[in-house]
Amino acid sequence: MSHTRRLTVWHRLAWTAFVALSSGWAFAQSGSNAKPDFIWTEAGAGLFADKVRFANGDSAQVAKGPLEGQTLRGACDLSRLELRRGRTSELMSVTSACDDNVSVVAAYPSTEQARVAIVTTNCGGTACHAYNDYFIVYLAKGSLRVTRVGTGFYGPQNKPMAFSFWFQGDDLVRSTLAPFYGGERNKLDDLVASTRQWVPTGEYIDTRFRKSYLPFLGQHPEAVLSDTQVRAPIVRRVKPEQFRSFRAAMSGPGESTLVNGRYLVMNACMKSNCPYAFGSVVVDGFTGDLQVMTFNPQEKQYEHVGTRALNPQTDYAWLEVVDTQDVLRLSIAAGALKVERVPEK
Repeated sequence: MSHTRRLTVWHRLAWTAFVALSSGWAFAQSGSNAKPDFIWTEAGAGLFADKVRFANGDSAQVAKGPLEGQTLRGACDLSRLELRRGRTSELMSVTSACDDNVSVVAAYPSTEQARVAIVTTNCGGTACHAYNDYFIVYLAKGSLRVTRVGTGFYGPQNKPMAFSFWFQGDDLVRSTLAPFYGGERNKLDDLVASTRQWVPTGEYIDTRFRKSYLPFLGQHPEAVLSDTQVRAPIVRRVKPEQFRSFRAAMSGPGESTLVNGRYLVMNACMKSNCPYAFGSVVVDGFTGDLQVMTFNPQEKQYEHVGTRALNPQTDYAWLEVVDTQDVLRLSIAAGALKVERVPEK
């Protein structure tokens, strides 16, 4: 199944370390009281580099156009961020940082011995002139990691977004984004500031994310579907046989992704039937609302159950992360999920 994988050993170890060292937000909020090793603000001068070499020898670089031997998804054939290994420059991965414009706007302490780099992507048009998607590339246990922070809007005058980083040796050990403007607005249409904290599993989590949902980060959808307390609102809305069909549709390999520090999107396919049947569980980390959906394009069978109606102002952020095997197009119509087949090329 595309874009699904089993939880990596590193991810398990990182989560174990997080649980062992912290309770809720204790790890992120305590730590060292020393000043950050590096602070970058959106008001500062941008680096706009195409390549950064990290302290371990690996590099992150911007590439454009087709990639020989690979089929690129979305806008990755336009511009993308690649991770490459040491002196050989062997391709390690094509990241999800893809759009019309991809830029490295900051690197610390230099572009040749970096510990961290900040990458932005945007569509390059007037429709997206007020915001970027932000990615952080950093070292953890000597290896290069990349995480998507989400969409960040240019802040009010004299209140720019600020990214702070702390290191132990070359490894990132703490990071805070505050203020961060993720697009939320008040009744007067002012941007609402938030705070996001990096956790050792690799995500930047909004501090309003409920502590009770932290253990589900990086987990398979079954972690939620088997939790009697968390799944209860969905169980009350469906018959037992329908709930069993949800679990069956997501019984194979899977993964999860945190979107905008708030939404946990958990994708998986059906055991022995990947990639023809698959589904997703979405957890709203602020409210606890759940969305469960399953898809079988060949049979034209689609199911969706949620604890609230879908809101196009907020839910498109996570809807685009739901894995549809590139054969379905998802949208929102009158508060409900709309599913359409993507025309064959």
